[in-house]
Amino acid sequence: MKRHIVACSLGWIVVAGTGAARAQETPVVPRKPSAEAKERVRNLSDAERTRLRARLKQLKELSPRERQELVDRARRFRSLPPEERRRIRTAYRRYRNMSPRQRAEVRERFRRFRSLPPERRKALREAAARIRSLPPEKRRALREKIEKWRRLPPERKRQIRQRIRQRRRR
Repeated sequence: MKRHIVACSLGWIVVAGTGAARAQETPVVPRKPSAEAKERVRNLSDAERTRLRARLKQLKELSPRERQELVDRARRFRSLPPEERRRIRTAYRRYRNMSPRQRAEVRERFRRFRSLPPERRKALREAAARIRSLPPEKRRALREKIEKWRRLPPERKRQIRQRIRQRRRR
């Protein structure tokens, strides 16, 4: 739950730009909001302001170490190139718009990815980069093949895998 709160708070920092990334080094010391920050809050809708208050309440419930981690992450985010920050914001918005079931699936896939050995994670990142570098029509064709594979019955998948292993042995 605390990780979720931290992730949501980071999302607010990233998307709304609350300025927490400019906080002092350890420990996190509360400071008066800048005029710019006050103006951003004034421009929020009532619903956004309510969500922000709830996030701030959750943030206050975090331990000093967890708050510092959040500040450090925000600082690292702000040091990224603009294109990378844009990519992260887009991914965060996409995640935020998912159903709870979809989010749970994403978290589980991430957990499984993190449990892989470093060399396997590196290989997967490289494969993903190669896929991202494909032209859109080739990515679309690959996606269709993957969907076709997913729809196959387990027995048929087993047969195909076995045939591939036999070819590799030759």
